[in-house]
Amino acid sequence: MAIPLVAQFLNGIHNYPSYLALSALLAIAAGIGPVLVWLWIWEHEDKHPEPAKLVTYAFIGGALGVFVALPLESLTSNIFTTIPLTILVWAAIEEAIKYSAAYITTLWRAENDEPIDGMMYMITAALGFSAVENAFFIISPIIHGNFHLAIALGINRFFGATVIHIIASAAVGYALALGFHKPPAKRTFYTTLGLCTAIVLHAALDLSILYSIGGSEIDSLYFIWIGVIALILIFERIKHLKTT
Repeated sequence: MAIPLVAQFLNGIHNYPSYLALSALLAIAAGIGPVLVWLWIWEHEDKHPEPAKLVTYAFIGGALGVFVALPLESLTSNIFTTIPLTILVWAAIEEAIKYSAAYITTLWRAENDEPIDGMMYMITAALGFSAVENAFFIISPIIHGNFHLAIALGINRFFGATVIHIIASAAVGYALALGFHKPPAKRTFYTTLGLCTAIVLHAALDLSILYSIGGSEIDSLYFIWIGVIALILIFERIKHLKTT
């Protein structure tokens, strides 16, 4: 009942100048709200949660990263002509930006003092990135009054694209955890390996959805949720890594 009432209200003010602003606010709320659920889930996987201030920094850093990724992806889409290669390049851009956002906001700080911290900050930056990206996807159907499509897109991205961002960035976080006690050269090696793994995972999962392996998008989601299970197991392993 609530959705038709909201739709009726928004359609009634469709021609007012405030409609665009209200649509943008709804898109932002719809993009951020579900992502905060994922953030709450993963934060509760850590026995010693990170300071709220640093979590906020990482989230905002990832969110701002979208505005760096968009022009770069637009530029590269005119350079690379094949879809798989374009997806791979876009994955590389997004993973590099998410890692940069996490590093600039949190990873260099003294509070990053446990192996699991790097993974948490990477996932948080990924969720910030995904929140803004989701808002961009949702705003167009909201502006055109297609609220059922907006809801469908939101649900699809909650279980699909957002999880891909989490899994890919977690791969970098896992590499950071493995290299936590290593000398600088080895930490650089682990970080590079983690980024390469994240790029390949991100591109492979995006392509699995794009080409709907097995003839159904539901089939491609199996790969994503297998990744979630693997991520939970990785969390348990990192928890047992010594802090010092």
